[in-house]
Amino acid sequence: MAAFVWRCSATWRTHWLDGHQTVQKNLHSVLHQAYHLAQNKYQRVILVESPTLEEQTYWDATLAQFTSTSDAHETTAALKFVELPDHLTAYAVPNRSHFAADSPLRYFLDGAQRTRLLFVADTIPVCITICGVALVERPQPGGPLVERRLTPCLRLALLLPDAPSVRPLWEAFQAEGLQPQDTLTPQYLQKHNLTRDELVTQFDLCRYFAYQRARHLRQELEKSVITAWVQAKLNGWLVLDGDIRHLGTDILGAALVGIIKRHRYPYFRGPSQALLLSLPAYYRTNLFMFSQTATHSVQVGSSFFLRWRRRRLQDGPEYGLLRIETPLALPPDQANLLSRWLIAEGSPAETGRNGNHLYPIARAERLAKKMVQDHWRSLPRHWAR
Repeated sequence: MAAFVWRCSATWRTHWLDGHQTVQKNLHSVLHQAYHLAQNKYQRVILVESPTLEEQTYWDATLAQFTSTSDAHETTAALKFVELPDHLTAYAVPNRSHFAADSPLRYFLDGAQRTRLLFVADTIPVCITICGVALVERPQPGGPLVERRLTPCLRLALLLPDAPSVRPLWEAFQAEGLQPQDTLTPQYLQKHNLTRDELVTQFDLCRYFAYQRARHLRQELEKSVITAWVQAKLNGWLVLDGDIRHLGTDILGAALVGIIKRHRYPYFRGPSQALLLSLPAYYRTNLFMFSQTATHSVQVGSSFFLRWRRRRLQDGPEYGLLRIETPLALPPDQANLLSRWLIAEGSPAETGRNGNHLYPIARAERLAKKMVQDHWRSLPRHWAR
């Protein structure tokens, strides 16, 4: 899948995601043309020239609005403990330190995205998204971090639903060399029990689907970088921000570690959840694994929770609490080693929003955000004039 190179100049080189072709056009002209194509096809076209902060942060609120607790079964799969006892238990991490000379954690990856509503054609939101992924490497234990590029790490896409009533707009875009991304997936259609034409009459739902599609595009970009890393057969382990179960079977057996900081679904309840929330600093839980689910095709080899940082009184109970995923079947001794290596990555300490980040992951996130932000700022603010 192609990516794109975009620099602040009179001409913009854009590789659209599905087209596998290069469109040499001035971006201002492209957006202007898309807007007027919509005007020719629809009676009411609402332009969003420069989205406000509320518009840009709307996506999180929309996600919360349309994500119900009934979704939990799709992610919260059945657990099976692979380290005795067969109930949640806490273990102290032995021999922890702020420097681990034997740590094989060498590569660190994180991604970022921004999504903007361009205009609304009747009830159909037309959006644009920019996704970026950064991979940093530490060539020597305790040494400085450097950026590593294995594959294109930046993408841009137009997002709009594909339905019979929207085909004229799709065909007009395609005739101009623009290949939009469909925001309606078979899973969404089945879940909401609506036809495509029925869905495109619901603006909020379509905008939620656009956000979800943008997130999936970022995950696909992350997967392409991780796959390139696996195929390169580099020495060392790769640590990424997020779960690994969406990556597919290509990562099975790879020295890969997923770090989950936000615990959206309650994997444990009652006394077990109380034990987890009160887990002391530098303690881990016993190992468990997830069974395969319909939405995740990879059976995680090992997972456990780790309190990798001491919680202050003003912090919530989940501060410093990470869930670790790896496709490797770790024995308890290896889980202790991995915990010690991760704890060592807390130095130097991050502050503010990144306070719960491993230091190298925070560096990768800043690089990815800067990459996206540099190109985002290049978007013309009043492109339809």
